[in-house]
Amino acid sequence: GDMGIETFKRLIPVLSGLDYINLNGIGEPFLNNNIFEFISIAKRHMKPSGEAGFTTNGILLNEKKAERIIDEGLDKIVISLDSTNPEYLSNIRKGTSFEVIEENIDSFNRAKEKKGVKKPILGFELVATKDNFREIPSIIKFAAEKKANFVIVSHVLPYSYELNQKKIFEPLSK
Repeated sequence: GDMGIETFKRLIPVLSGLDYINLNGIGEPFLNNNIFEFISIAKRHMKPSGEAGFTTNGILLNEKKAERIIDEGLDKIVISLDSTNPEYLSNIRKGTSFEVIEENIDSFNRAKEKKGVKKPILGFELVATKDNFREIPSIIKFAAEKKANFVIVSHVLPYSYELNQKKIFEPLSK
């Protein structure tokens, strides 16, 4: 389940020692109704130079949520995007629409412009597999078009036979 606000508040005594807090684990941060309060609490209790961020699939990042994360002080948002090809993306991530993600990124950028802020900075993350590693150049191009500050490329961590067949590396040791 999602972390509750009372559990998160138990972190307050140690937040002042952090340079960065990543506000997600496995799952979509916008599905947690407390995400905006988590950002606010983290930013209030971290050292002034401390930063907060998270990774999202971008589906729920509408203009209202973009304005809210800006207002709460989020420093970094990463969009997990494995392809810029709408058909391919919807095949690997059921229920995902590239067009919705792109519109939400545009809404995010409009919200930053409207508020006259540079943060949260925007980044993209791609999990490279045999199926999509050729997408890396198009994702980097797309990221630049969308005013991203960085792109992260990681390899798939195979936890199933099917994913093991998609990895683009072989371990050096057993």
